[in-house]
Amino acid sequence: MRLQAARAADLTLGEGSSRRLVSTADVVVLSGSAVEESGSLTLGTGPSTSSSGGAVSIKVGSGESGVGGEVSVRSGDSASGKGGAVRVTGGSSGSTSSGGSLDLSSGSGGLSGGAVSLTGGSGESGAGGSVKIESGTGMDSKSGSVSV
Repeated sequence: MRLQAARAADLTLGEGSSRRLVSTADVVVLSGSAVEESGSLTLGTGPSTSSSGGAVSIKVGSGESGVGGEVSVRSGDSASGKGGAVRVTGGSSGSTSSGGSLDLSSGSGGLSGGAVSLTGGSGESGAGGSVKIESGTGMDSKSGSVSV
């Protein structure tokens, strides 16, 4: 299907909200399972030929008196092969601008702020995983800095 409009149609997938219900329904989007290889799930926006690209936003609900919702990103386990990787990467840019940033921060709190933990994995029969923090290299200027 090809749209000849300035803006394509929006698609909203979700469930309603209610102040009278104790909890609302879950929304689940899954790819199919299989004997050999399960399907993929891609969430993204289309490219723009003359302006900015679209954004993908993942948000969870706030807790009125309890704990706020949690965002969990986890790759798949493997019984005999290598476990899946998790990669988060800022976008690249042409020669006249800067690459996209990657910001990782914890939340502020009235009592104390949240912690940020970077931990390498444990090795049962070999070495544990490493934690590597390094700055980017610059072609025409100096490298970035690392502050701890």
